[in-house]
Amino acid sequence: MIGAIGSKELDDVIMFEVSPEKILTFDNFVRRNSVRFAEHNTLQRKPVTQYVGPALDIIDLKIILKAQWGVNPQNEFNKLIRLQRDGATLSIVVGKSAFGMYRWTITNLGIPHNKIDNKGLIMSSTVNVSFKEYIAQPVFEIPRQINIPPPPPEPLQRGDSVILNGPVYRDSFGEGRGRTFTAHRDTITIIAPTTRTAPYHIGGIGWAKPSDITRG
Repeated sequence: MIGAIGSKELDDVIMFEVSPEKILTFDNFVRRNSVRFAEHNTLQRKPVTQYVGPALDIIDLKIILKAQWGVNPQNEFNKLIRLQRDGATLSIVVGKSAFGMYRWTITNLGIPHNKIDNKGLIMSSTVNVSFKEYIAQPVFEIPRQINIPPPPPEPLQRGDSVILNGPVYRDSFGEGRGRTFTAHRDTITIIAPTTRTAPYHIGGIGWAKPSDITRG
């Protein structure tokens, strides 16, 4: 086998081969590579050129079909027409080398009827085929959501309004537990060193622990 052109459907594969039973080959294989540049207009000056990236490659070749070589030209025509009209993506392989970064599509077909027998059957044709590189749509990863912790609450200050849910104490060290309050609204009147157990003095009722008060 010299090479092959085809899709996932085996019935649409064109096999290039030379054997005692069959000869199906190609000629004038030309691959064209190009790049893309963008031009940015500037006032009263020549445009600024910027390199954008590689363009899609193009392959042109001629497929030689002759009935006398054991090939049915009409069957091969039908394969090519079906592949083109279906927009099939194809692999192009010659020897052990596959061409392109991914696959190819047939953009143009020229099917000359070089020789026809007395029944109107095509006996010989050299088909002109143009392929254009096909790159699958890139998959963009969805950025992983980053959980940003909320900023730390501002430290309580004297005069802040708070809600007390818990007991009060006789001193800021948490000694002498007194009455327990629920949803009691008041203000901070004194703040002791926050390293102490109950550093916040609430109104005129006593000292409270940080875990028992919230802003309110």
